[in-house]
Amino acid sequence: MTPGVGKNVYWESGMATPRETFILSLCSIGLLLACFLVVVANPRLDILITEHFYLGDGKFYASSSDSIPIVRKIFLRGFTALYILVIVAGIFAYSKKRTVLKLAWHNWAYIGLCGILGPTLLTNVILKGNWGRARPRDISDFGGGMEFTQFWVWADQCKDNCSFVSGEVSTAAMVLISLAMVSSHGRYWLLAGSVIAMLANGYLRVSAGAHFSSDSVLTLPLMMLVACGVYWICYLRKVSLFSRFEAKLN
Repeated sequence: MTPGVGKNVYWESGMATPRETFILSLCSIGLLLACFLVVVANPRLDILITEHFYLGDGKFYASSSDSIPIVRKIFLRGFTALYILVIVAGIFAYSKKRTVLKLAWHNWAYIGLCGILGPTLLTNVILKGNWGRARPRDISDFGGGMEFTQFWVWADQCKDNCSFVSGEVSTAAMVLISLAMVSSHGRYWLLAGSVIAMLANGYLRVSAGAHFSSDSVLTLPLMMLVACGVYWICYLRKVSLFSRFEAKLN
């Protein structure tokens, strides 16, 4: 058994180890730093990328496409269906004391917690609700009346549902990242899938003038850090969050 996790009865062989969790955390921090350095070296990078999708007169490529709105709608409905599955599967697995799709109730609970603390709390409540970065379609460069600000600036250009970071990218990435942490097979494929999900959803949002490229790219390491933090609380501490949960119920 992996050292350091043997006393946590909820950690099982095949799930992410402390070493893997630590490495993923370091990679996430490294990606955040790399993005910061790239944008510092190229301050207009977000604008230059967005210009490729701008058609003029306040319109973006997605507005002239028949397929992009359909694909986005499919993604949104898919996200909703996935989190309904998480809730139903978690309740069923706990009540029947059995696995669902080879995942125990606490695995489903972990995925659900990541969804609440990452896309919901960090992304939509804390960052999008307070960061103040205007969306591309709202800044003067693309026909709006607000100013462009870098992603690290706490701005006053937007009051609510702002550009930094992307909520849809957060949701897509977090589902795959959290699943990768508790899956016994295909962990690295799932993590690779989270990168693809970030790129695909990022393209949908950037092409609509709804987000800058940095809003999408930076979402991935932020969700990875949340997933690693929640994983440590749930599985790598000697006294698990789930142990306390079951103790209170019993």
